Parts: sequence; C-alpha cells; structure tokens
Amino acid sequence: MRVLFVSLIAVTGCASSRTATTKAPASATSYPAKLYAGLFVKGARHTYTAESKRSHWDDQDPRADPHGNVEETFAGSISCTVTEVRELPSAIASRIECDDPSGVLIVGDAPAGIYVATADGLWSVPEMPRVAPTSTKYRLFAWPPVAADIQEPDPKNPGWGTTTTISQNGALWCRYFTFIAGDDGDEQICVGDGIVVSGSASSAGGSSYEMSYSLAKT
Repeated sequence: MRVLFVSLIAVTGCASSRTATTKAPASATSYPAKLYAGLFVKGARHTYTAESKRSHWDDQDPRADPHGNVEETFAGSISCTVTEVRELPSAIASRIECDDPSGVLIVGDAPAGIYVATADGLWSVPEMPRVAPTSTKYRLFAWPPVAADIQEPDPKNPGWGTTTTISQNGALWCRYFTFIAGDDGDEQICVGDGIVVSGSASSAGGSSYEMSYSLAKT
C-alpha cells in the first residue's frame, strides 16, 4: 500500500510568466467562468517552477544509502501551452501540454491535461470528450465554487475511501483530493486569474514521489 502526503502551497501574490493574445471563445452561456477561462485560450502559454523528489529501494544501486534507498531530486521550469480547444454541445474543452526539460513531472501530472468547462463547472477528464461531462467523478470545481469537505468511505473496505476538500484562498480556489485504497494518494490544484496557479501530488510506499509546481513570478 502506498500512502501519499501533500502540503498546501502558499500561492497568493504570484504573477504569471505567460503568453496569450486572444480571448477564450465567446459563448451565449456562462462558460468558461472567468476564474479559469484562460485554460481555453488556444496558444496561451504559462511558465511554472516545479520540483519533485522520487525514491525507491535498490540495495544494488551505487547511489543507494546504507538502508538501500535511492533518492533523486528534480527541479526546473515547465512551460505549458493550450494546444487544442474544442467547442462541444453546451461545453468547451481544451488540451494543455507541458514542456518539461528537467524531467520534473510524471506523465499525467497537472497542469498538463484535458479540461472541460460547462455552465456547471470545470472538469479534468482522461481523454478529449465528444459531449459535456455530467458525472462529478472528474469535476474539479462546481460553478459557482462552494467550499466543501466531502468524505466518501468505501463500504466494502473499512478505512478506505476518498476525501475532497474545496476551499478558497483569497482570489484562488483550491481542490485537495485524497484517496486511501490499495494504492493511496492525493493531489491538489488551485485556479485563479483564469488559469491553474499551483498544484502538488505525492505518494509513498515501495517507492515514493513528491511533486509541486507554482506559477513563475515575472
């Protein structure tokens, strides 16, 4: 079983290193909300500072400590670009891809990903959709966002389950998600000023991984 630990990041007062000259596509409805509208501007680019730490056990590795643990640390800048924007029925979707020359992120880590906005909120989904999502499984924030602490225990496995905490931090809204299961984990994402401002993820067990990123200051 892997157990993940993640700490909230202080993200107030960050200015972006960004490139964007166009506006999000106009809509007759209320999406995308201003809070995250920049995620749907094709060609918009934002730079983040990021760091990660990974460790695993291998007592044959010359880098191992006396207990056989091998630890690697990565740090650098990542540049993330909105590479695709699609209009969907009652929704808009985008794909964000990140250039990560220092190898800080693991494939699938935010801020890269596929995002969908509807009049009801913001989603992060595993693949580009053809229709607007309706399940709350992949929803990051409802619109308008509401502070919440939602616990969903696994009825078949005592002690297992998920917790989702939605909180406001000044002009930002953050989602902190944890799950306890055969593989345990958690992750955080904060949005504000139209974009993803910061986030983190971590895991621990036979191997461990800690990662955090925040919008670069100009």
